[in-house]
Amino acid sequence: TDKAFITTNIPVSFQIDGEYCGTETKLVIEILPKQMKVAIPNPPI
Repeated sequence: TDKAFITTNIPVSFQIDGEYCGTETKLVIEILPKQMKVAIPNPPI
């Protein structure tokens, strides 16, 4: 599965990566491969 739909009857608080993002009654959660670049430093020599 690469997408999820969540619906509630009352507004529910939600978080993304531990950060409070508000309240909603409908959320669409989607996996988007290769959409974020991550910088990895070289190990010390």
